[in-house]
Amino acid sequence: MPINMPATTFKAVAERIEVLAFNVRSFRLRLAEPAQMPFDSGQFIIVHVPKDGGTVKRAYSIASPPHEAGVVELCIQHVEGGAASTFFWKLKQGDPVTLSGPHGTFKLKQPVDYEPVFMATGTGVAPFRSMVKHLYHQKIDVPMWMLFGTRYEHTILYESEFRALASVRPSFHYLPTCSRPKE
Repeated sequence: MPINMPATTFKAVAERIEVLAFNVRSFRLRLAEPAQMPFDSGQFIIVHVPKDGGTVKRAYSIASPPHEAGVVELCIQHVEGGAASTFFWKLKQGDPVTLSGPHGTFKLKQPVDYEPVFMATGTGVAPFRSMVKHLYHQKIDVPMWMLFGTRYEHTILYESEFRALASVRPSFHYLPTCSRPKE
């Protein structure tokens, strides 16, 4: 496993951009130089955003699992006037992105011989998505709980993905909650 290595600067390109909610998008970045970034689920990267002739840096949790080599997926909420989200909302497929990483020590305790409970709201679900996907990739099939909170039904992130996972993995329990549902 990676990783207590020093952070490295990477050149990447936007490979895929998907709408997750009206104000949240997923950005899949293909690493170009270097082409691989070993990381652990739960770690984050720092995006170097060009602004006014300089650079601002913003941290984002990695939403993709480490076994998807050569890519980093980010889950980003648009913030009106925000330097990074404005940059990402203008990003097109094939556009360059500079980032550094991996950073952070937010990781699952090993060995995973317990029942993980993941609790998140909004884009805070990103590192847990990485963890869940990677645990199943490693064939670790302990009972897991994903508790996801949001205000409205239309802002539930990765809902179809988590529901599909729960339908094929009886050990995965997905419980979305809305604080301001329509009814």
